[in-house]
Amino acid sequence: MRTPPLSILAFLALAAPAILVAGPITIDFEGLPDSTILTNQYPGVTFSNAVILTAGISLDEFEFPPHSGTNVASDNGGPMSITFSTPVQSFGGYFTYAELLTVDAFGIGNTLLASVTSPFANNEALSGVSGSSPNEFLQVSSASGVSRVTITGDLAGGSFALDDATYSTAVSTVPEPSSLSLCILFAGLMALYSLGRQKRRGTAVNPETAPRATLGCRTTVWALMRRTQEFKFAVFAFGVAFLSTPMLGQQHTIGGTGVSPRIAVVGQPSIVTVSASISDPAVIVGGVNLLRLDSLGNATVLGTLHDDGQNGDAVAGDGVFTYQAPLNESAVGQIHFQVSAAFRGSILRVRADVPPVFVQVTNASTVAVTGLASELASGNISSALGSFLDSDKASAILNNLNAAGQQRLANAFAAAQLVSSSGDLRVYHLPWTAPNGNVLTLEVALEPNSNGDWVIVSW
Repeated sequence: MRTPPLSILAFLALAAPAILVAGPITIDFEGLPDSTILTNQYPGVTFSNAVILTAGISLDEFEFPPHSGTNVASDNGGPMSITFSTPVQSFGGYFTYAELLTVDAFGIGNTLLASVTSPFANNEALSGVSGSSPNEFLQVSSASGVSRVTITGDLAGGSFALDDATYSTAVSTVPEPSSLSLCILFAGLMALYSLGRQKRRGTAVNPETAPRATLGCRTTVWALMRRTQEFKFAVFAFGVAFLSTPMLGQQHTIGGTGVSPRIAVVGQPSIVTVSASISDPAVIVGGVNLLRLDSLGNATVLGTLHDDGQNGDAVAGDGVFTYQAPLNESAVGQIHFQVSAAFRGSILRVRADVPPVFVQVTNASTVAVTGLASELASGNISSALGSFLDSDKASAILNNLNAAGQQRLANAFAAAQLVSSSGDLRVYHLPWTAPNGNVLTLEVALEPNSNGDWVIVSW
């Protein structure tokens, strides 16, 4: 067979289009609120089983620190999947994980192109295995083009944090001499040189040896493939058995929470003390935060609760964490707090609601007393009973009063004077005229109920 001229081979090699990798695109997950479900917020990329976690709110940043900023993406309900609208050359990211992690790259038609497994079983900042460190970079790539990536840790999710996800797309340029073209040209020249030497020496290929060599190679590859499949199945079986075993000590909880006082006055600076009881030894000291929620439920970290006997904490090391929050509200409403606690070995913080703080006008308790006086004067005893904490005791007394007695009591409440205000307690003195004409002073105390309504707690 006639050998093509070198000039033709050189032209073909130099005419081969160069494959260039576009500059990497990085997704840092910043700017999205905590607990946002990731889907198609980023152009050309679609996430599934992914959620945004923010340090100090839902993310335990002591164990799973972000690589940059405050946000990470985490697996939510199963392995995370990332699909690209246009195939990419490579995908990578910085991972902190509590379970052995596998990143698989698939091409069009769901063909597995590449796979990488984390070198450690876990790499949390505090609980990671010896030699590991958080934010480990893992990457998969394929010249064939990656259409989808799956990241598998715990099959139920909640096992890893991904930050600064980076991918590179491939683009074709106009024909130009590139390093790849030069390599092709060099390979062609070497092949021609080798064939020329063989022809001159009269070297022939043995038709029996080649097939056997090929068969042996195929047999070896097939054996390796079978062993690989058996190994993957063994790992999967181990994972199922491991996941079916009860995990002890993983259900972390926050005990009771409280806040005092529960009433704040519009336009008046005040301080409320928030407390949370946490007896779990896995709690991270310095990792218990107070959150304030807005009307949409978005959280802001106000500060860190203490259990050191300082900053409003009564007793050091007693498991009761305390924070004193300054308030100065401009409008009537409610303030909603949460306590967010970080625990060793857990990516998710535990969050617990705090009873709401009610922002009211200065004379809110007096308005309640005046309203009670009106109900009594009109003889509406059923409505008046709602102003008493112990409605049974109040019912026994009020229903035994005749019309004149109800009116005298109504007059007394209408003339009530506030004599003491401390925290959530308001004390009033009522002038009471007995049937014999003697004027007595009755004392009643009011506190807000769970709805923020002022009710009589003693009288």
